[in-house]
Amino acid sequence: MNRTEGFTQTAEPPTRSAADRPLRHAADAPDAQRPPLLQTKLSPPSNTRKLLPRAQLQARIAGALTRQLLLVSAPAGYGKTSTLVQVHECLGDQGLKPAWLSLDQEDNDFTHFLAYVVFTIRRQHPDFGHGCNALLNSGVYVPPHVLRNTFINDLHAYRQDIYLFLDDYHLVTAPEVLDAINAALTAPLEHLHLLVSSRHMDNLPVSRLRTTDAVEVIEATDLSFSVAEARDFIAQLSISGLSEDQARRLCERTEGWATGLQMAAIAMRGKANLEEFLNDFSGKHRNIADFLIDEVFASQRPEIQDFLLQTSILNRFNVSLCNAVTEREDSRAMLDELERVNLFVFALDADQHWYRYHHLFAQLLRKRLQEQDPNLVSILHLRASEWAALHDLGFEAVEHAFAGGDADRAASLLDRFSARLFARGQTAALTGFTSRLSRDVLARLPRLQLDLAWYFELCWRFPEAQEALNLVRTELERRYAEESEHDASEHRYLQSELAHREMMLALFSDDMLTTRVKAREWLETDQTKEPFMRGSTGTAMLFANREQYKCEGTAAAAKTLSDVFRDSGALFGITFHESVVGSTFFLRGDLDDAAAAFASGRDTARKLHGEGSPLFSMPTMLLAEVRYEQNRCDEARQLIEGQDIASELGFIDKLVAGFVTRSRLAVLGGDFHDAARLLEDGTYIADKYGFDRLHAHLLNERIRQLLTLGHIREAIDVSREPRYRALLEERLTPGDRTTTKHELLALAMARLYLETGRETEAANLLKQWHAFISSRRCGRPLIRVSLLLAKARLALNDKLAAQRLAVDALQAGERGGFVRSFVDEGLAIMELLRSIASMDPSVQPFSQSYLQRLIEAGTGSKAPSDIPVTPETTLERIDVANIGNREIQILSLGSRGMANRDIAETLFLAESTVKWYWQRIFDRFEVRRRSDAIKRARGLGWIQ
Repeated sequence: MNRTEGFTQTAEPPTRSAADRPLRHAADAPDAQRPPLLQTKLSPPSNTRKLLPRAQLQARIAGALTRQLLLVSAPAGYGKTSTLVQVHECLGDQGLKPAWLSLDQEDNDFTHFLAYVVFTIRRQHPDFGHGCNALLNSGVYVPPHVLRNTFINDLHAYRQDIYLFLDDYHLVTAPEVLDAINAALTAPLEHLHLLVSSRHMDNLPVSRLRTTDAVEVIEATDLSFSVAEARDFIAQLSISGLSEDQARRLCERTEGWATGLQMAAIAMRGKANLEEFLNDFSGKHRNIADFLIDEVFASQRPEIQDFLLQTSILNRFNVSLCNAVTEREDSRAMLDELERVNLFVFALDADQHWYRYHHLFAQLLRKRLQEQDPNLVSILHLRASEWAALHDLGFEAVEHAFAGGDADRAASLLDRFSARLFARGQTAALTGFTSRLSRDVLARLPRLQLDLAWYFELCWRFPEAQEALNLVRTELERRYAEESEHDASEHRYLQSELAHREMMLALFSDDMLTTRVKAREWLETDQTKEPFMRGSTGTAMLFANREQYKCEGTAAAAKTLSDVFRDSGALFGITFHESVVGSTFFLRGDLDDAAAAFASGRDTARKLHGEGSPLFSMPTMLLAEVRYEQNRCDEARQLIEGQDIASELGFIDKLVAGFVTRSRLAVLGGDFHDAARLLEDGTYIADKYGFDRLHAHLLNERIRQLLTLGHIREAIDVSREPRYRALLEERLTPGDRTTTKHELLALAMARLYLETGRETEAANLLKQWHAFISSRRCGRPLIRVSLLLAKARLALNDKLAAQRLAVDALQAGERGGFVRSFVDEGLAIMELLRSIASMDPSVQPFSQSYLQRLIEAGTGSKAPSDIPVTPETTLERIDVANIGNREIQILSLGSRGMANRDIAETLFLAESTVKWYWQRIFDRFEVRRRSDAIKRARGLGWIQ
């Protein structure tokens, strides 16, 4: 009889064709589709014997139920679980809805552990844990710290009393699990009550909790039976005739140890002379447990002995599994007899379909089995592995294969079940199993390597992902060298999945040229029609096209791909998709459409992972960048505060948006040190992962800010840093393989050219970019290139050309509502806009209201009041709202009598540039002589 009751799952055939393969990893499966949980872990174990009432102990526990932690800590066999079972029953009788979780080694995977914790609590409290539940059901890897924080937030948000039982907590050693539980215990969560059994208390914050009277510890001495309790206990086991003195001696020799008393009682059955047994049971010459197990075991029929030994390898078992392992058909009768004689067997569900042995009893049986027949141990584990595989229990199948010493079988099963383990969030188990296999074996497991590659890509562990994909490619070439009709379908699927993973590796590592090529190849050759891979590849194509200024048809493509994600249930992918779509609209210059896409992505991320998650932070930081551009700076600041910029999830767009926007907001707040620190932090991330496009954006912003502060020498030094050497040696003029990375590098260098007397070089470089971008209808880059080119034209005394360029920027800017791109370019652009405002508005391709809005925004933006300068200058903290930093420096140096040539050398400018600045100063003050300009500046308090 093949019974699998107690598991919320159905058996799956041991092999799957490509057509049968489930959506892998990225689909956001609802609860009904999530990998199954063992229901047997979610209820207290029980046996047919009624637990002995212990009034004094129960009264003490009852008084401690308001505390955050009730810890029952004692060695094996002292009745820790039985004590918690009684408390659980008591709370249930009071209608307090206790939640139970029996722990095992598998729970050292944090995602796996948390899935059970959240599920068992939600069985009793359906409104609990929406954030965690969404994360756990997203079908993708979520970093442990995100799960931990979401779990704590969910606990904080839920105000009803939660009683969570964690049995056998000593089996959990994973730092992420221990950290999460300790964080919950030390947080101000008075409505959370953890009731824990453990063989020790090393991994719990007991000392800290004692300072606030938040813990009650029940130890071995508290659990030990008194003489009276021992006598009642023995009587309950149908052992009569035990005198009070004999009960005292038995209690002394077992030290009140519950399991010892039970084993002694079983051993005493049928003994004609109890006194002789007690005399022999001295414990002086051998371990009490060994003595008792010998006595208990020897008193059983041979069939029972064999059954006990052979099934002792199983952590949990049912009739079908026992039959498979023992190769017999009477396991039902055997289990019934074990229950009848109370032989340390516990039912794990109400229907008594699943069981486990007392841990200590199982441990002693395994020791005896290993001593008697080590070869049989391997055979039994392999039988268990075969049964587990047939019933789609991947973790158990692999674990038993390893225990049986068959690494090849374990490897094959791991290859088969890797997708299930990954989707279940058991990445620790997946990588742990992988570490037990040799490289040669791992190289022959393509499905496993594909899952590992996807995991590494999501974590930005790019070299490891590439290594895994290389192994897959080599193995597929070897395996399918002579392809037959039988394996053609599977081969096509694996090839398609490999191509998809290679494309996604290029995407996550921000190699956009490679991404575009691989995405096009995948879409042209794929025959699987697998929806997530198709949707994500389409999104990758959008992304790569955008980076090469190809944004046509974005809205239509975005809608089609969004439908693919929604129809396939891959809601996680929608947030990524909307982030790419929004960034594409932003590049086109459509800020409202960009904001709408980012807001949609945030809504989806909030439902799936909750606020504060890395998934939520991606569209949030991108939306903050849009709000900053619209000069809605307070809103941008509120959006971006508290978001984790550097979390290893998503595309680098969020890094660019996060670091640059937050740095610019710091400048607006006058915190220039924080602004510089943020850009340095971003540069570290760019170095760590090799993100060249992030480097380009940060270099441009670092140079812009340094030049604004007058730090020309420092800006030059930044551009000469070794990390930028290879980037700046690339072709900075636009061409066939041009991406936005090259544009930002060109802007950075053009800024330096303008400040170091190389205005013509700056203008020539920017002119090529202006022509390139103008033909592609990309508003955002057109605005930033046009404005910088306008500054170059001003430096060359071509004001008319500068005005024409500014008009181009204004026309593109008004369509999208751009503001900060104009304001942040400084006083030269503001003056240029004022000059355009005095021209005939009837011939301008933009509204006067938009122009005035920009001028007002620029007037309200003050330049830094703490201006670091070169040693040759001495500037006070002054209000420079209506004049640029460079003009003030020139006035200050000129007031000392320095000639234009000396001023140019001090400020690293060309002499012609200094003359140009003097002309600007004369025009502003309406004077014609240097002495008059200096006098006016002193009168205004700008210089001394």
